[in-house]
Amino acid sequence: MVSERNRDLIEAADTIRQVRRCAEWLVDAVKATDQYCARPCQAGSAGPGPPGPRSHSHPPEVLQHGCPDESAVRNS
Repeated sequence: MVSERNRDLIEAADTIRQVRRCAEWLVDAVKATDQYCARPCQAGSAGPGPPGPRSHSHPPEVLQHGCPDESAVRNS
């Protein structure tokens, strides 16, 4: 049997772990965004004249927002 105070401490520790993992995930997401933004784009047309539409040398990426779900956090 765990006392109410110990149960509160365990819950607080779990919450702190979850916040830490979310913060690490956020730092990784910011780094990935920074790397994505640092990639050069190729110009749509070469040579003189008005610039054409820009096309990326890589497909667009979709970034996920938010922390991983709680079950994934607890299993890591």
